[in-house]
Amino acid sequence: SRSLYGSGSLDNQGTLNINLSSNAQTLAVSARLNNTGSIDVQQGILDSQTTTFTNSGLIRVAEDARMQTERSLQNDINGTLTGEGLFLTGSNYAVVNAGTLNPGDGVGELNIGGDLLMQSSSIFNIELGSASVFDLLTVTGDSTLNGVLTVDLVDAYQPLIGQTFDILLTETLYGQFTSV
Repeated sequence: SRSLYGSGSLDNQGTLNINLSSNAQTLAVSARLNNTGSIDVQQGILDSQTTTFTNSGLIRVAEDARMQTERSLQNDINGTLTGEGLFLTGSNYAVVNAGTLNPGDGVGELNIGGDLLMQSSSIFNIELGSASVFDLLTVTGDSTLNGVLTVDLVDAYQPLIGQTFDILLTETLYGQFTSV
């Protein structure tokens, strides 16, 4: 494990690539972490150990990698969460999304460990490639829907009338999208 200690804040306005030697290794950040740039967790765990983490940029978490916070992860209106890894919040905390959620790198699955609270400005982007190839967001806690659901058909795929897709798996589902 590696650590960045401090009582101030770490404000990323550029590109921060996290590529540790294994997915079991952790980069622990004790300073308040704010992102307006790009964070790419390619391998390993990025652990924000302070109060709520705020994202106004892009965070991509690769498959088997993880971004975790001790409390909530606030994805602001200009923020984007994407990838095929895991966003993990502290116990009884949530990913609070006012920005954009993009499951997968292309078509794929994104995971949230904790609750998901989508605010009215949320955009949830889903890609459908076939009856068996489509984006999925898996949330281990409860999910509250709001905002816009956008669906992109990949490779000229045309779903059948009445065809359904399980694009969100969650413990309990509340709310609905305001627009599709």
